[in-house]
This record gives sequence, structure tokens and C-alpha cells, in this order.
Amino acid sequence: MSSHQEALNAFKNGDLQKALGIWESEENLSNPIGLYNLGLIYQNQKLQDNEKSLYYFKQAALLGHGNASFRYALTLLGDRSDKEKLKEAFTFMKQAKKSGHPMAHNMMGGDSFANESNPINKDFRAKDYDAKLYIIEDVLNRFIRPILHKDGGGIELIEFIDKEVIELKLIYTGNCSGCTLASTGTYQMIVNTLFEVIDKNIEVYTL
Repeated sequence: MSSHQEALNAFKNGDLQKALGIWESEENLSNPIGLYNLGLIYQNQKLQDNEKSLYYFKQAALLGHGNASFRYALTLLGDRSDKEKLKEAFTFMKQAKKSGHPMAHNMMGGDSFANESNPINKDFRAKDYDAKLYIIEDVLNRFIRPILHKDGGGIELIEFIDKEVIELKLIYTGNCSGCTLASTGTYQMIVNTLFEVIDKNIEVYTL
């Protein structure tokens, strides 16, 4: 029996200390499955340590573990007032989505609409960063936020990356936060509105 299987059996049988000892051994600390399982152990009520749990989830996520990427991103989304944490949440949720994680796919709206045949909005593109940002925020204020406010929700721009294919990261707030809006018409409404103001050579991600 492998050490991983032995630890897994111990974990299933409720012997958390034994599982912990095996997974924290040097042999398993470079293994993303072991790191992910350590994150799970430290989420357990008996050994709860949120800081350690988050640390191990991140280490496993950095090694490409899809479930760890999702759990780490989900934890970061707990504080929607910290923009740096939210930027990081987008990175890892995107990674989880690419790995095929179904809940990440449901939660995160995101796509690139860039195409060589798309016309460019030369007037918008010629403006400086601050002018572009002002226009985007004005669109959110006038057209998108009022619709979400009707249901007690909102949306905030977390990051605007001004490049050839503009990248926008938007986070839902209020009653909209935590909703699986990626597969609804809400995401498409946001995208279509931004198409009108910028052009179709954009990437739009929502959480």
C-alpha cells in the first residue's frame, strides 16, 4: 500500500493525526494531491486552521490541482473589499475552470471575443488609460448597475488591463455575489453593453 493510500484510509476512518503525519512528510509535500488533502484536513473542525488550510490549497493550486485552485479562489472571494485578493481569485478560478472544474465553470463568466475581422473603435482606443477607465465606469453606472440594483445586487470593476485585446475583470456584489451567473443572460448583457462602448476585441471575466 502506498503512503498516500495509507493516509487516505486514515483520513476516511477519522484518524486525522495519522493522515496528517503521512501527508506532511517530505515525500508528499511536493505532491499536489497530498498538499490538497492537507488543506482539507486543516479545514476539518477537529484540526481547523484556516491559515494552514489556505496555504496548502495555494501550494497545490500552484502545481495545477484543479480542486485546490477552486477552493483557494473561493476562500479569497470571502472578502470582496480587498482588490488584490480578488485579482488573485480571478487567476485561480480561471485555472480551475480550465482544468474542467464544474463549479468554477458555473461561477465564472469569461471569454475572449477578439477576432481579426472585428472592427476597432479607433476613438476609444486613442484615449489614454484614465479616459478609457472613466468611460467604462460610466457605462457600468448608467446601464449595468441599475439592472443589478433591482435585485439588490451590484458589480465592481476589479481590474482593467489596457492592451490590444482589452481585459476586464468584474466582481458581483450584494445579492448577486455568490450567484452562479456565468451561464445566465446577465453575463451576456454585460458583454453586449461593453461591445457597444469599446468594441468586440475584449476579454470579459466575471465572478
